[in-house]
Amino acid sequence: DTGKKYQYVIHTSRNNINELLEHLKSGIAQVGFNNLYYDYQVLHWILKNKDLARRLTPLELTTFIYEESNRAIREQGGSYNLCRNPLIPQCDLFLINHYGNAARMTSLKKLEIAMRLSNVEDLPFEPGHWVQDDEVQKILDYNECDVIATMEFYKRCTKQIQLRRQLELTHNIPLINRPDVGIAEDLFLHSYCKLTRKSKWDVRKLRTERSEVWMKDVVLPVVKFQTQELQNWYEKFKKNRINISDLYATKHDWEEETIRI
Repeated sequence: DTGKKYQYVIHTSRNNINELLEHLKSGIAQVGFNNLYYDYQVLHWILKNKDLARRLTPLELTTFIYEESNRAIREQGGSYNLCRNPLIPQCDLFLINHYGNAARMTSLKKLEIAMRLSNVEDLPFEPGHWVQDDEVQKILDYNECDVIATMEFYKRCTKQIQLRRQLELTHNIPLINRPDVGIAEDLFLHSYCKLTRKSKWDVRKLRTERSEVWMKDVVLPVVKFQTQELQNWYEKFKKNRINISDLYATKHDWEEETIRI
């Protein structure tokens, strides 16, 4: 709201770990892009190990932070509970817009171009680069560019965020970082469990176990074909049975199916 800028450095030339910890504990909320599964993972480690962080030298601390960063990248995020119950409230624009879906996945850089921002910068150094004293400012400038881009995208997501906040107040369940489809799933599950008095965990585990599936039971009756060749094939197809214990073999049987019309 104020436009005030905060920048913290942990480096042999400047160590702001105490100031950073005070800022993180000041009652702030955080907005980011893929922050729940990356940025916050690193900040969470710092918060959980704050006493150790204060004792370490900048070189030792950045080594720990670098390892935690690699873990977050390697594991594609942290535990479910950590992400659902962060120590600092998180608003993740990446998740809200369903960019975690493989078909929709988008980087912040692509968004910067799509938003026609006047300045789009790439990382000035390779990941793992040993940062020299005179290179710290370049990283700060790069980070600021990404923060400005994130803030611009945040403004464009205002209606989506307001909807989620209102739904959270109405239903008392966490929805702020859920995509539209996820909101529908969570509300449906919440309402069902409220009516049936079942736990969400138990309902999520419910499923029907089958050893086989007949295609005639899963093809909708509206499916129709006009040509005799396809009609013949369709009748044969409906007589097919899928063995659940050997899905690969069943799939292989139909891979080479050819119909000449």
